[in-house]
Amino acid sequence: MSLDPETLDQLVQIAAESAEIPNWKDAHATPEVLKLAAKYEDRLLTVLQAVVKKWPPRNGASALDLYEAEAPFLVLMTLRGEGVGIWDGSWDDFYSQTALRSVQSYLKHNLGSYADDTGAGKLEEAFMEAAYETTGTDEEEELARNPSGVVVSDYDTAVKDKALLPRPLSARYVRELKQRIGRGTKIVVVESRTTWPRGWDYGNVTALEVLAPGAKEPRSVVIELAIGEEHGMEHPATVQIKAVLEHPYEVMPMPRTSAAETSIQYLMSELGNHLKPRR
Repeated sequence: MSLDPETLDQLVQIAAESAEIPNWKDAHATPEVLKLAAKYEDRLLTVLQAVVKKWPPRNGASALDLYEAEAPFLVLMTLRGEGVGIWDGSWDDFYSQTALRSVQSYLKHNLGSYADDTGAGKLEEAFMEAAYETTGTDEEEELARNPSGVVVSDYDTAVKDKALLPRPLSARYVRELKQRIGRGTKIVVVESRTTWPRGWDYGNVTALEVLAPGAKEPRSVVIELAIGEEHGMEHPATVQIKAVLEHPYEVMPMPRTSAAETSIQYLMSELGNHLKPRR
């Protein structure tokens, strides 16, 4: 499967559905998505040429052979950390599983700017922008209607709905901060991972590089979240969240609450206002 217009339409619809846009089925690829996908495919072929030199495939296969073995789609799914990819048996004719681990690492290093397993990347952003544009949905109105795309009131719900797992959580941070800081804001997800902080049931640490419009340098922001039961009570859970900014160093702690939704929304508002360009 290549990234033909039909496949790109499906990927934009997936983005729209994940954002809980009511008419997500109307979403489709825009010319911008098609252009960026073509750039990705060109870059992919160049990277595959380097791959076959570093790790010669079985049977003397060429970079074009790998490319035609559904590389545009399979590599994108690999970058995104989906349930399919070059490791699922599709490339067994070319590489052993051991060799594939090295190939996969190389692909992520060289193509990670297009997509990664946190939901960031140029293609991922293009899919989401197309989702809003082609469904006639105003992103600010959608945020006002449903700021997170999920409702989280306690630890059990958070884990069940995967609302606080790295990929959806980092995608939410990026989406909301861009809206709150302003058009033209650029955000890179450096890292987003699950943690198990002492004294808490669950945690997440997400590191971002935020370049506000008009700013000369990006600000490094680390958002730390912890959630768990307190004093042996089953409900409600207690949530603690804070943002740590570097260069210059600053900590923005938020009050503890019993709802992750409230804590995250409050931090996004405060952090967005803090990073917004001063006029």
